[in-house]
Amino acid sequence: MNQERDSELQELRDALKKVVGRNRQFELILDALPAMVFVKDVKGRFLKVNRALAEATGVPAEEWMGNTVFDLMPEERALEYDKDDKAVLDKQRPRRFIIEPFPGSNDKERWAQTHKIPWFDDEGSVAGLIGLSVDVTQLVETERALKESEERYRRLFEIAPVSLVVVRDQSIVDINASAISLFRGSRTSEFVGRNYHEMLHPDFQSQVEEGWRRTFLYGQTATVNNQLLVRRDGSVFKADLRGIPMIEKGETRALITIVPVD
Repeated sequence: MNQERDSELQELRDALKKVVGRNRQFELILDALPAMVFVKDVKGRFLKVNRALAEATGVPAEEWMGNTVFDLMPEERALEYDKDDKAVLDKQRPRRFIIEPFPGSNDKERWAQTHKIPWFDDEGSVAGLIGLSVDVTQLVETERALKESEERYRRLFEIAPVSLVVVRDQSIVDINASAISLFRGSRTSEFVGRNYHEMLHPDFQSQVEEGWRRTFLYGQTATVNNQLLVRRDGSVFKADLRGIPMIEKGETRALITIVPVD
């Protein structure tokens, strides 16, 4: 059994030499890289992992040698890794920007952005793949937090009892259910994309414009009271308006609250 294992390891060492050659300097460079690097043969066995990968996972480099992801990872995760590997080997094309989880050294799940490319032997046949992974855990967690924040904002925006309209330049980009009802509409599409001036009575547009100029140009909250607004059916009503500056998708917008005045 030991002889069979030794023979297998020698086979792997020979395969590794075909990838990195006999150049010790190349291996030193791999270990100096901050990115995680691994080399596999066509059977999915690890021929080489660099120091960054060993340290990030807490698995010594020698324990990777000759093993596959099925020997080192939970089956469900190993199947995902293996699926990506086979796509690279079968199509003989790189796969880039794969966002995938990997086990951290402290048993906390981390995330990597991985690029996998096939490598070929002297006869031009695919002999395995080389992978390079960068830890993007912080980026993934930030994106998750932003998504959760956006979802909370969306829910609050929709259920808010006060009428809310979001304006960019002079266009309406969002409106909640309360405002749709206030202006006697029936759906969002009746308002989004339209000029917000259509909501304002002509006699009051200049006063509102001055307030919104402070909001858009200077980032100041502006309040304009007792303004006459026009519903979709042409009826008018008075309301107090408040424009609050906000940054969304890299653009300055105004969140406008509308409170009818009896």
